[in-house]
Amino acid sequence: MNKVKIRLTLILFSIFIIIGNVGCTNKIQPNNSYSNTEQYDSQITTVDKKMKENEDTSPTNKSLANLFPSDKVYNNHNTTSLNINGEQTKANFIDVKYTEFGIYLPKYIKIKNFEDGNEFYLNEGEYITFIYDFISEDEDFDSCKLKAQEFVKDFGPVSNVEMITELQNYSEYLGSKINEYGKEKDFFLYKYNDKAIIIRITYRKENRKKILPIFLGIIKTTKYIPPE
Repeated sequence: MNKVKIRLTLILFSIFIIIGNVGCTNKIQPNNSYSNTEQYDSQITTVDKKMKENEDTSPTNKSLANLFPSDKVYNNHNTTSLNINGEQTKANFIDVKYTEFGIYLPKYIKIKNFEDGNEFYLNEGEYITFIYDFISEDEDFDSCKLKAQEFVKDFGPVSNVEMITELQNYSEYLGSKINEYGKEKDFFLYKYNDKAIIIRITYRKENRKKILPIFLGIIKTTKYIPPE
């Protein structure tokens, strides 16, 4: 009997130990599972944050387009055909006074001559001007552009320089000035080797959608005239 009691006691003791271990395992496992979930959520939060940071900075990494084509030298062709707003129109080459540049103008653009140069008018208050007071011999375009932007800040009446959404994609765009009466002036740097000039287009802000495509199509034809 004593041996049977001892065996029964050992068996019951073993059963109690097994039940205790199972209970402890069940208590510990949920805590480990919860910890892993927290760690996973933390990793997702970190990845999402990095993605948002990349999205915020990505626009500054986009490459800019060139407004002016690569063939910047006048090839002695007096006329050309322009595509403006989907329509083909004939244009004649005109010298820009007191500069080494010229431009192709459609017949609906009128030339006004002044003592210090000429301007090219679509309508009264809507015209193209070449600013030759700005001169730079820098070979580097970016350095020249910085100087041109500083020049624009101080040029004409005091006014803040704004960046127009429709023009920000162009590398030659320097900024715009809009006065209290709604007159807008957009500035562009035209550079060929060590020759540079600033082109300004002027119009009313309210007419931007109508006038801007016309003027951009025209000033794209600007050419450097090499000495004979």
